[in-house]
Amino acid sequence: MTLIVLTGYIERVAVLQGRFRLRELLRYVCFLLNKIHFLLKTRRKNMGYLNQFKNFDPLQSDFHPWKFPAKSYYSWRFPEGASIVYRARSILRGRTAAEIVDIATDATRIIETFFEAEKESAIDSIRSDGRYDLLELDEGRVTGLTEEAFEHYDVRTPESTPDLEALQEGIDNFYDPSYMEIKNLKQYEYFAVLALWRSADCVEEFNTVFDLSQMKRIERESQRFDVNDAIRVGGFLIEAMEAVCYAERLLQVERTQQKYEQEIEKLKTTPRPISDEETARLRAEAFRQLEEDAKAKRSEQAKENSRRRHAENNQIKKEVLAMWEKNPYQFSSAEKAGSFYADVLAKRGINREHRTVVGWIRSRAKDLDIRFR
Repeated sequence: MTLIVLTGYIERVAVLQGRFRLRELLRYVCFLLNKIHFLLKTRRKNMGYLNQFKNFDPLQSDFHPWKFPAKSYYSWRFPEGASIVYRARSILRGRTAAEIVDIATDATRIIETFFEAEKESAIDSIRSDGRYDLLELDEGRVTGLTEEAFEHYDVRTPESTPDLEALQEGIDNFYDPSYMEIKNLKQYEYFAVLALWRSADCVEEFNTVFDLSQMKRIERESQRFDVNDAIRVGGFLIEAMEAVCYAERLLQVERTQQKYEQEIEKLKTTPRPISDEETARLRAEAFRQLEEDAKAKRSEQAKENSRRRHAENNQIKKEVLAMWEKNPYQFSSAEKAGSFYADVLAKRGINREHRTVVGWIRSRAKDLDIRFR
């Protein structure tokens, strides 16, 4: 906040001195500082485990995280959180806290690898299509993607994709328990652990608040929560619930497989036992069917998530352009218009990059044959 006040003072001095270029620069600095403040308050915690279990015991039997009158999850305004934690801990029964941290760390590795693979796949597609204008280059080396690339290609990133979805997609390709020093490790345990670290995020949000002046989280002085707090906590709880439900489903699949194995063993002891070839065929067919069903559900969910992301972005774009078209000559450049409307979105709790909004306006102005001064 001190930086914002200081920048405003310098801007006023620049105006008095007639340094209009400096004035424009500092105005943009003000916009960026306010943007940083907004992001720090409303940031989304993706990209896996970030030491959430330092202040949250994943195995604690009595859940009492609050420093306010509501001393337990059960008396808290979201009592469903207690159920999520209980169900996740039930799945992880028998695991130590150290093992749970190791699983969380490996889950993060899988998530990071998934996003890196998504980026590389998008770059390959863009190159194949010859759209080199969508690549950020440095001396001929690809360093990233432009904002426009995300409008033409469905690239899942930590900003647009929950950890749960990334782990669901990545665990099939990047899960390797062979180097993990944990006996009888199961995939469903990864999702139960994710549910716990999202619950830990929830606890942190309700016990602390980010202080911009100190650039760190500090204890809340009161139990007052604004809209952004509710949005973040609600998002964490929803993802935790989805994660524990997915873990339970995987556990049920494993139990079904075990039951099927038992049925095969019974058939082998009948007066007319089935052959080893038939046993292998039945087993393979059951596993294949179970795996296909699970993949189909994940694929369907991923497509729906992608559709929602694009629908939301298109709606926001439509609203911004509608506001701009009411008075398209209000701003002398697309950059100024983009700064203004990006700030409007930020005040509504919608995070869009400045250059993204500028691109929307510049493209629309071209369609309308409007030239900025």
